[in-house]
Amino acid sequence: MKSKTAAEFLAELRANPEWVKQRADADRDLAERVATYDADQLELIKVIRAVGYDIDSVYDLINNTPHPVLGRRFLGPYPAAYPILVRHLSLP
Repeated sequence: MKSKTAAEFLAELRANPEWVKQRADADRDLAERVATYDADQLELIKVIRAVGYDIDSVYDLINNTPHPVLGRRFLGPYPAAYPILVRHLSLP
């Protein structure tokens, strides 16, 4: 079997209408989920910011350790946010 380059493989995929449709559907689904998740966390972020934590996303609380290359918006523990996070679990 003759090997092909990544560019050749991608060109084949892009020429396949079924793959193009599947990719467009997946991209649309992802965009819808991201919009839903962003909207769902807005109030939570607002409340956590009000107690002093500079976050843009709940994931800032997960990714809160120094990294040699990636900048982190928030570093360290967040004990004052625990009750807020627990309360949020019972919200729709």
